[in-house]
Amino acid sequence: MDVRASKIRYQGTRDEQQDTVSVFQVSKETGDTIAVGVLTDGIGGLSHGGDASVLVNATVENTIKSAFENSEFSSKTLIEIFIAAAKAANQELATYQNAHRIEICGCTLLVVGLGMDRLNFISIGDSPLWMTDRNDRLIRLNIDHTTDVNGKSALTSAVLGDEISEIDAGEVDLSEQDIQNVLLSSDGIRSLPIDRVTAQLTSSEDNKLRSIVHEVAALENDSQDNMSMILFEF
Repeated sequence: MDVRASKIRYQGTRDEQQDTVSVFQVSKETGDTIAVGVLTDGIGGLSHGGDASVLVNATVENTIKSAFENSEFSSKTLIEIFIAAAKAANQELATYQNAHRIEICGCTLLVVGLGMDRLNFISIGDSPLWMTDRNDRLIRLNIDHTTDVNGKSALTSAVLGDEISEIDAGEVDLSEQDIQNVLLSSDGIRSLPIDRVTAQLTSSEDNKLRSIVHEVAALENDSQDNMSMILFEF
């Protein structure tokens, strides 16, 4: 499966960049390669959100790589490895909080693996995961872990160093789908109308992520959140 990956981070009008993105590959003993994207978004209403985002992202990446290096893939599914990585990162965050006497900090987490004609993911929080097909349809794959509290959106699940209340997980058979793109994004993309996201992803632009950032910047939103993205193109 031929996949091209790209990533971008946009700080918006926030004082601090609290999004972290990483893209890497792991290989099975058979030689099959899986492209993995990890996106974390620090919870801005809490202190040390950026630190939590960096720590969780790095721990998830290292845990996934270690699982393949130790041949654990033979006994675990990719989703099981992703969930184990999320729990390991959650424990690392708890240790960090205790060491620095931080009452609470955290982030959202989105992990996607593409390989062997499969898309596997886990999602904790409100970062959207979309795919587009050859008919230019934009399809949401994950659940939005938010609820309305007094007119404001509040997270119902996040990586906080405590028990993770909910983990969304799924698998898509790519051999049965005519996929064009897979996009991971932090929730800062919500300032852009969904039809504009679709238009950019299905355009002939060479750098679709930069085009999305340009559109968001052109909105001149005084409260523009961090917006970071990972794009897999087929």
